Parts: sequence; structure tokens; C-alpha cells
Amino acid sequence: MQQKYPFMLAIDIILKVVWYVQWLFIFALLVISLVIIIDPSWINIEKISGFSVEFSRIYLGDINLNDGVNHTAFLSNGVGRLHISDFKQNIVIYRILSVAIDTFIYIYIIFLLRKIFSSLKTGVFFNRSNGEYIKKIAYTVLVLAFIPELVSYLIESHITDNIELANIVIRAKFNLDFRTIFLGFLIFAMAKAFIRGAEIKEEHELTV
Repeated sequence: MQQKYPFMLAIDIILKVVWYVQWLFIFALLVISLVIIIDPSWINIEKISGFSVEFSRIYLGDINLNDGVNHTAFLSNGVGRLHISDFKQNIVIYRILSVAIDTFIYIYIIFLLRKIFSSLKTGVFFNRSNGEYIKKIAYTVLVLAFIPELVSYLIESHITDNIELANIVIRAKFNLDFRTIFLGFLIFAMAKAFIRGAEIKEEHELTV
């Protein structure tokens, strides 16, 4: 069977590698979280503690343009990442939690894909179980479009409730990933077609 469908074996190997890489990533997130809780000085928190902001105007003070005259300068209508020293570290933990939730969703999708390809390697393509696995993948992809964005929105809402800076706007945005939502509905339609194909196959076998 492997000689007839060599790509099945290749995909199965890739899924195994991705599966273990995802769990290693979860382990790394756990270690980083423990380090931040125990002794945050071991990690440069600034690299992961900044968050996106929009600013209307930021004054840079007086500057000299080598013409012997002091000029007042300011930045306007821009975006960037704001870093605040000694800011509450629970924001960083919340962000790590958000990434962990995102990763666990991917792990579940990979788990379902491994189930499907385990069946395909035996030469069994159209069966009801594979269709149900595909349907679960569709639901999980839809969850992937909502849950990470919801967690990010809650984090940003917490920031906006605790920080007020002149001329800087910190907005809590809930951005839906419509491409992921469309992909979820597309996979769901494929699952329905797959299940229907399995039903036709079963009806054909009963009539033979």
C-alpha cells in the first residue's frame, strides 16, 4: 500500500514531525512562563511585553538641525509598539496563554488529520469516520477564527482599562479572520460530501 500511495507515508511523517514540534513549543511556553514567574530577570520581557498603539502626536522636544537654531519636533499619525518598564507581568502571562490556546487548537487539528491519514494508509478512503473527522476539523477551524481573537481582545481591553497616555490611543479591536471562517465552511462542505460518498458506498455494497 505504501508503494501505491507513497505520498500518504510522506504526509504521515510530516504530520508526526509537526505534532511533536507543537508539543515542544507548548513545553517551551511552559518553561518561559515559569521563568517569568520565578525570576523574570532571566528573560528580556521587553521583547514580548510591548503592544501595538496608534498615536496622534508625540513631542520629541527641542532638536538641533545643525543650523544653530533649536526646533520643536513631533511625530504624528503613526503606529508602533509601546513598551512600559516594570509594567504588570500578568499581561505577558496572558499573551503566553493566548499563544498556548492557539497552539492547542492546532494540535487538535493535527490529531484529527493523523486519524484520517492513518485510515487512508490502509486503503480505506470513503468511510463515515473520516467524514466525521473532517467535520470536526471544520468546527475547530471556525473556533480558530474566533477564540484567539477573543483572547487578544480581552487582553487589549484590560490594557485600555489600566493605561491612559496623552496623545496615544490604545484600541481594543476584535478582528475576525474571514479567510479562516471561509476555510472552515469550505471544509465543512467537504465533510458533508465525504459523508455522503461513504453513504453511497455503503448502499452500493448492500445492493451487491
